Amino acid sequence: MKSIYIKEIICSLFIFNIISSQSSAGTYNILDYGAVKNELSTAAIQRAVDACYEAGGGIVIVPAGTYITGTIILKSNINLYLEQGAELVSSVNIENFVVSSRRYGMIFCQDASQVSITGEDVINVLGTQFYEVDQAIQTHRIVWIFSWKKRQ
Repeated sequence: MKSIYIKEIICSLFIFNIISSQSSAGTYNILDYGAVKNELSTAAIQRAVDACYEAGGGIVIVPAGTYITGTIILKSNINLYLEQGAELVSSVNIENFVVSSRRYGMIFCQDASQVSITGEDVINVLGTQFYEVDQAIQTHRIVWIFSWKKRQ
């Protein structure tokens, strides 16, 4: 009986810790940074991600609606959260995927930790005319992750 009671306390503390850490994280709605439904909103989404990162991390919210984007660079301690009815749609213009003279996929992440993409709805990758072909195998570069490490 004591063993069960202690396990319940430990489990409750663990759940409380998860809820506390999530509620203390800041939220950054892409609309507050200039995103506009049905228009190219890459810069606004990136501003929200950058503000979130500069504040130590949190949740970047994509509210209901369709938002067109080129490359989004995610950084450490960021959760990109798509609310119900939200859709990120890739631009069909390959020039919207150029960052520092290099081309990337729709979502890019390098040397970052604690990065997640969660939520209720859709990431829609278009632009099949510029898919990369690698050794006769078609490779869809939707999300690029470098320096990925398995959780300990």
